[in-house]
Amino acid sequence: MEALLRGLDRITYILLRCQLYEAFLLHENRATHNLQLALIDMYALILSFLAKATRVYERNHAQRALAAFWTTSDILHFERECQDLERRAESEAQNCERYLNAAERVKASKAREYLSQLPKMENLQGLITQVDDIWSTLQKQETNEILQWLSKIPYQDHHKTACEGRTAGTGEWIFENESYSLWQRSCQSEIFWLHGIPGAGKTKLTSRVVDRWLKTQTHDNAVAYFYCNYKQESRRDPQKILQSLVKQIAKCPQRDSIHQNTVDVYRRNQNIGGGSAELSFAESEDMLCELAQGYSQVTLILDALDECDQSLRGKLIKAFDLLITRCDRNIKVFISSRRDDDIKRRLENRVNIGLEVTNNTDDINKFVLQRIEDGQDDRRKPICNALKDEIVMTLGEKSQGMFQWAALQIEQILCLGLERDIRLRLGRLPHDLKTAYDEILDRIKSSTGSTPIISMRAFQWVLFSYKPLSPEALVTLISKDSLNDESELSDLDIYFVLDACDNLLLVDEEANICRFSHFSVQEYLQDHHYSPKEPNRIEYAQAELASMAIRCILQTNEGQICGEMLKPIPGMRYAAAYWYRHARVALNAGPHQQLQVLIDQLFSSCYTRAYTNWLDVWNPDSSMRVQGTREFPRPLYYASLLGFQASVEKNAWRGCGCSSRRKVWECICGVSNSLSLQYCKITIGYAT
Repeated sequence: MEALLRGLDRITYILLRCQLYEAFLLHENRATHNLQLALIDMYALILSFLAKATRVYERNHAQRALAAFWTTSDILHFERECQDLERRAESEAQNCERYLNAAERVKASKAREYLSQLPKMENLQGLITQVDDIWSTLQKQETNEILQWLSKIPYQDHHKTACEGRTAGTGEWIFENESYSLWQRSCQSEIFWLHGIPGAGKTKLTSRVVDRWLKTQTHDNAVAYFYCNYKQESRRDPQKILQSLVKQIAKCPQRDSIHQNTVDVYRRNQNIGGGSAELSFAESEDMLCELAQGYSQVTLILDALDECDQSLRGKLIKAFDLLITRCDRNIKVFISSRRDDDIKRRLENRVNIGLEVTNNTDDINKFVLQRIEDGQDDRRKPICNALKDEIVMTLGEKSQGMFQWAALQIEQILCLGLERDIRLRLGRLPHDLKTAYDEILDRIKSSTGSTPIISMRAFQWVLFSYKPLSPEALVTLISKDSLNDESELSDLDIYFVLDACDNLLLVDEEANICRFSHFSVQEYLQDHHYSPKEPNRIEYAQAELASMAIRCILQTNEGQICGEMLKPIPGMRYAAAYWYRHARVALNAGPHQQLQVLIDQLFSSCYTRAYTNWLDVWNPDSSMRVQGTREFPRPLYYASLLGFQASVEKNAWRGCGCSSRRKVWECICGVSNSLSLQYCKITIGYAT
């Protein structure tokens, strides 16, 4: 758009100048011949510009990528050609004036006067600038709306998180690796697979790759990336992943605008009334391919494919293969993951690098040394150089390429104050990640005070929560005792929680959520402490979480809460939305007396305010609320809706006349298919 406006600005000025030449200086004499030729050349240049603009804007939307129109150098060249022809025309016009008679000289003088005023018409550029500013404002607003429609995932924040804690100088080896270099320089479209064992540092290495590609990004080379995450549903869903990649490719590199075909798809979606509908997986595939046609090269980088939904990640690899097949551009795809069998089968025949001990031992050594140096100021007596070298060498050799293992061990070592203790520790290091985690869990369980309880509650919440919890919400929920109202930990804070969890839990500052320090922590807990082979542990944990969540709701029974009043209870939103899901998992496996007591309390007349507050924050069936009021169906309705049969049986007779009880009981027992909405309202009534 900018290129076209600048060109039209110059054309307008030239045409006005040519019009004056024609009106006052062209006559039937030999002197005007050269002026005519100069004007013809000017018109030819203008027609060439307009013809090119027409050709570009008649192409399909993907080929009409903004980068494919005129560059700054093209416009400068066009303006130089215009200026050369203007000077030539002016010179020929002056030659014409020598042959004019007196009357014609008067006309020529008027022409000169008009020509002298033409520079003022260059103020048209100012007008165009104003229009362009307005257009840019409108375009920016719509651009943001379109980009948000494509994907709401904050991929840049995830990249910042991946870069955090990265030791300077690490990861550079990959750019010197022969396989990577050949893949990077190749003119063929290819998938590159970086694979390694758990804790090998694949994400940190991928973040280096992202940085390198972003630095070399140009208007004709697009780069998009995505960090999968097992804990966030949107970051393990292939459809969401493709949507994010489309969003990044749709935005023109180094420009604050997006490709026209994306705008067209968005507007079509709005016009048919589907403003909230998102791109399907197939639509994202098609759009990614169409957008790629507007670049000479497209690079897609995907980290932690193994953390993507296992049943669907093959679909994602297939989409990348399809993109390479359908597009006649240079498509480069970089994937990092573990060596899971399903991924290995699909990618082992591609260009690949395995993260082995020989690859990243130097990086681990640099990391360990940096952690020692960072911690020196906090020590009463700094670690001497000889001991530094011993620590670095020992951890480097025994890490077997596992960054996570080395990170856990150096944290334990830095907690020791005496050299003798450090050397003893170096002599009895755990031989693998499982042993390291076993050791940490044993240490936590043998701690004094509330540390064991707090840590295990934290692990359960992060492991089984249906959505990631903020630090404030996690603290609020952990502070509730599942068995006793009097045991609330009112002075608990997130720093105590993190210390209790001994480096296995951290706060993601960018996303403001609590998560395990590494994916392998979750796997360890799932495999060795909450395994499906021991369902009782899972059911007990779910009952604990449901009980803590219900207690969070019950404590609001003193008054109405909404809006700003929710801030002092940061776990309330999660508790309201998910307590019954945790409870159902526990109760479906068998009775839990203490949990059932809490559910019955929530549905009892003694906790009417807490019940109403729960539904105010999260109503499982918003259609049953009277708009503009705090009126909801009585507890029987929601107990039935959510599948708590024991609570239904207990509440079924409250407020029902004899004629209603038989129908209600039939509904409970499944004799009658369902109660009509109107019947429920009449029979069950409303609580206020």
